[in-house]
Amino acid sequence: MRVSLVTQPLTHSPTAAMVIAALAADAEIDRIDIAVAWAKRSGFSQVAESLRSFTSRGGILRIVTGVSQGGATRQGLELVAELATEAYIVHHAGRTFHTKVYAGYGDDHATLLVGSHNLTLGGLVTNFEVGALLEADRSSASDEVVVQQFQEYIDTLIGDDEATKELTLGTLAQLISDPRYLVGDEDAPDRANGRAASAAGGGGNSLFGTSTLNLRRAAGSRTGPGSSAATTKRVPTAGNPTASPATVLRRWYKRVPASSVSRVGGNTNPQGHLTLTQGPGIPGQQPHPIRQGTYFRNIFFGDAAWAPGRRATTEVATVTVEVIARGKDLGTFNLVVEHNTLFESGQGNRSSFLHWGSTLSEYLRKRVDHTGDIVTLEKLSDGTYRLTLDRHAVGPFL
Repeated sequence: MRVSLVTQPLTHSPTAAMVIAALAADAEIDRIDIAVAWAKRSGFSQVAESLRSFTSRGGILRIVTGVSQGGATRQGLELVAELATEAYIVHHAGRTFHTKVYAGYGDDHATLLVGSHNLTLGGLVTNFEVGALLEADRSSASDEVVVQQFQEYIDTLIGDDEATKELTLGTLAQLISDPRYLVGDEDAPDRANGRAASAAGGGGNSLFGTSTLNLRRAAGSRTGPGSSAATTKRVPTAGNPTASPATVLRRWYKRVPASSVSRVGGNTNPQGHLTLTQGPGIPGQQPHPIRQGTYFRNIFFGDAAWAPGRRATTEVATVTVEVIARGKDLGTFNLVVEHNTLFESGQGNRSSFLHWGSTLSEYLRKRVDHTGDIVTLEKLSDGTYRLTLDRHAVGPFL
């Protein structure tokens, strides 16, 4: 078996899109299996014609993809349903379908790519991605073992009737209409506006410049090695509520009580956590239209990897959160979300809590007093979250 690395977007390496196109053009390959976390039109369009030619000559194309964390789009899933001989969608509550596998099989040989490449423009062409490219000789017993493992993995996914469903335009319509699943829209104005804002950059100097490596130029890009143009992340504040390059999928906010930011006196103990409620606790504003007993566990953090907590009635999940306080980026933290089913009465009691952790608790207790500020919590399309403490909400409830 020949093993090499696909080190996209370095110029000495092929991109994942090139590998897929080569698979589709190989006359000896009669079946291609693709299993990826996300599919977007921006990426699928890079290989659509190659795969269409492959199936038109009788090749079998099986695609298994997911909808976790809002990474998939309607347009991408429509292309999957249209072009694949067999198309499937995978989703498992509390787990993320994060596979990235591309495999082409012939009678005598097979080519397998395993790495970080999603079926998106970034994943196939422009992002820094790496994968192992395995070129197997099927007459070799050891090579055939690996090929069979790939085939069995895809077959296992497809055979999971509970977590895997056939992807048709009908099932796609169901996914889009169900708020538990986040399916993006590449034609929505906010996505276009977000890209434009990202490209425009923000004030001040960027910590990072342009790479000096020989990189493949992104489609439509005029920048290259040595160029002074660079994208900067714009930090959203009350006066500048511009989203960072990741799309905001959900947004919730409320006024912060003193107990939530460890600013209490007398015999009152600081909570060490943010209680997730209907909010917003702001004069003149109505509570958000959610059922606070279950919304955060099942919807806002529904894709997180939940596990049993210390008590029989609790579940916990660790989520990646970028924290911004009055315009200052405090960094990215792994914070624990806790859900207690004991409080899930029919009255919709508060049941979910975001724990600050030791570093943020120390900051909130000793540095800036955020009592009375608005805390905004956003779920982003890249699977992470952003928490902003400021005098006003970053934007409307989403």
